[in-house]
Amino acid sequence: MIQRAILPLLAALAGAIMSLWLNAGSAEHVLSRDFINIWFDSDIGRVADNMTIRDEGHMATFKHPIFSITTYPLTSAARLLGLERETALAAVLALNAAVFMALFVTLLQRAGVRAQEQALGAVLCLGSGGVVFWFGVPETFPFGATSVLASILILDLARARLDTGPAWPRWAVATALSLSMTITNIVAAFGAAALMLLRSSDWMRSLRVILIGGTAGVIGLAVIAVVQDQLFGDAGLFFNPRALIGETQFFASQLDTLLLGRLQTLFVQTVAVGPPMLVEGAPGTAGQFRVDARWPESGLGWMATLDWMLLALVSLGLIAVHWRRMPPVVAICALYLLLNTIIHLIYGAAVFLYVAHFVGPLLIVILWGFAQKTEALNRAGSIALAVVAVMVMGSNIMTYRATMAAADAAYIAAAQEAAG
Repeated sequence: MIQRAILPLLAALAGAIMSLWLNAGSAEHVLSRDFINIWFDSDIGRVADNMTIRDEGHMATFKHPIFSITTYPLTSAARLLGLERETALAAVLALNAAVFMALFVTLLQRAGVRAQEQALGAVLCLGSGGVVFWFGVPETFPFGATSVLASILILDLARARLDTGPAWPRWAVATALSLSMTITNIVAAFGAAALMLLRSSDWMRSLRVILIGGTAGVIGLAVIAVVQDQLFGDAGLFFNPRALIGETQFFASQLDTLLLGRLQTLFVQTVAVGPPMLVEGAPGTAGQFRVDARWPESGLGWMATLDWMLLALVSLGLIAVHWRRMPPVVAICALYLLLNTIIHLIYGAAVFLYVAHFVGPLLIVILWGFAQKTEALNRAGSIALAVVAVMVMGSNIMTYRATMAAADAAYIAAAQEAAG
């Protein structure tokens, strides 16, 4: 038990350090309200305010159900310890990254991946686009990524308990977790439900667990959301029909990337990011960085991308051969990816926003597949995985730092233009 806990703890420490380092290298004006949309159409300034200001601005709770009531107390506690606003935000982001990495390695352990490949997989995850570009800035997506892995872990535990005791309380907690940060992540529970019904010898019992636990989870989350509505200015209940109708502006009529480009963003750039491009906005604004469907332009970028794609293709080939022995936790990750991909093929003007959600489940599936190689190839496989991890991390960090510098320059130029 102690030995199994060592690697998740080390991964947690590495995640916290990486988040703090990325945050320290972010743009000087990244927390400004006027910085909104510059960083890949994200709402960094608003989210930072939601994490530090209780009285107003919490109108996005219709799609991020309990984000405010979860993160504001953490940031407030950090400030009570004497930390400045920016440092408190960085501390909470680091805590989230630590939990995410611990969950990631724990899920690899449940999937039966060897310890050496767990460690190398953790390095690959730390250097991935989903972590490097999102876990150092205040946004909802890194917290959504953590809640997804937590829900997948508890869903797998609930499934395992089905024949030994009441499983619905765990299912309730997992359902609430999957919804808590971003409503589209409920597909983790949907995928686990489908898997449990397909594999269960007593599908009626499984159905009762899913229905009772799912209902209890949604009701519990709604109670927390009602409390949040009373405590936080402009907050509301999730699944607000009027607010959700407003999200239709991000559906197909406004898409500027083809379906293949969306798939490339979700499954390639989640790990190896291409060169972002600054798209001009209205006069007096800084514009917006976009990277969807873009391919590398540098030698290192191409090596990182091709290395990742080769690793993924080898893993998918092994999965095709050994899919019958896929552990349930990996199958839940795969179903989550499938269902969330379907959503983002039609929703989201900039799908790079969601790569933080994808990175954990995607790497768990790929790393499990890669682990199905013969034992004779373990050494060569570890070397190959290490090469991919180093290439990806090096390329992504260079791209991140260059893009942050360019984003700050664009913000400053826009502010000077607006000032006349």
